[in-house]
Amino acid sequence: LSAGLDGKLIVWNAPLGFKLNAITLKNRFVMSCCYERTQNNLVATGGLDNLVTVHRVGHTDTPEVELAGHQGYISCLQFLNSSALLSGSGDSMLTLWDISKQQAVRRFMACLADVTSVSTYHLMPNLLVSGSCDSTARLWDVRTSKVVYTFRSHSVDVNAVRFFPNG
Repeated sequence: LSAGLDGKLIVWNAPLGFKLNAITLKNRFVMSCCYERTQNNLVATGGLDNLVTVHRVGHTDTPEVELAGHQGYISCLQFLNSSALLSGSGDSMLTLWDISKQQAVRRFMACLADVTSVSTYHLMPNLLVSGSCDSTARLWDVRTSKVVYTFRSHSVDVNAVRFFPNG
């Protein structure tokens, strides 16, 4: 999955190197995209318009859902499942969205600066880690919206975070 400043979201067949689908986006200034791993064919984008937009691949270019609530640009996205999506923003917040209800379920006061990245751990879906421009990475419990641990060893922005497959 890729999103470009040409206003296109493209789903690729990576082994064969061709486009499977292309979606024309309303917002050309996309900073993040992600896909949902089940058969629902959902993809999400976010960017400088402060909106999270969810499309169903193979349908029209019209968004399935637009989620508004952030006061800053959308920097990162991660599906938890086919009905739950996390977004990180320049407003220093992480938001957990219920896609079917089109509303925020939980907000995490993530850090003291822009949230830059988010990652979930597939074997423990209640854990997530976020990176921030405040030089920290934070481990969260999704159920309580509380920080479990703050990692403070960087001296500048933490631009990417990921769990190792074994946790």
